[in-house]
Order: sequence, then structure tokens, then C-alpha cells
Amino acid sequence: MRKFFFSVIVKKKETMNVRYYLRNINKECKVGIENYFASKKLPQVARLLKKEEQQIKQIMVTVEYFQKHNAFSVQIDIPLGKNLYSAQEQSHNVLKAIDFSVQRIIKQIKSKQKH
Repeated sequence: MRKFFFSVIVKKKETMNVRYYLRNINKECKVGIENYFASKKLPQVARLLKKEEQQIKQIMVTVEYFQKHNAFSVQIDIPLGKNLYSAQEQSHNVLKAIDFSVQRIIKQIKSKQKH
């Protein structure tokens, strides 16, 4: 298992720590996953969070490839104070699995903000 840790800057110098755990992923796919998540999906989540919340969180992204089934499993965890936002999806396409996981996280954040 490979562990990668990146600090991503989103808008106005707000840093978000993203830790990637990649299993059975080649180097080209690793770079694509990191770029896709950091540039397309992370800003979507950042827009929903308050400024105080953006500075204290760490996002953990776990991506695993199952060669026997030719499928990817993506799990995203965002511990935020007393709340833990978590989503896991499986798909034959890694980008679809990331999209679905982020959609679930966004739904969880929106429902928590309504209450």
C-alpha cells in the first residue's frame, strides 16, 4: 500500500490536507487520480464548508484496484470536529467511483447543515 500526503490550496490560501492511500494502482493512474480529485472534486466540497471547518480538516482518500474483478473501490473520509463524513463506492471506472463518493459526501454535508 502506498501512502501519499498532499496539502492542497483551495481559493484564498485555505489549505486542505489530503492523504491518499493507493493499493494496486500504477503510477500513471496515481497521478491522474490525484489531479482529478484535487482540481475537480475538492473545490466542490470546499464550497460547502465554512471557513473554520476548511482549516481543521484532513481528507483521506483510499483507492484500491481489484484485478480479479477489474473494479475500483474508493473511500473518502472527512473527520470534522464531532462529525465524520464518509462514503465508499465501487465501480469499473475509477473516476465514476470518485464522483459517486463525492456526491455522497456532499449530500451528508448538506443534510447536516440543514439541522
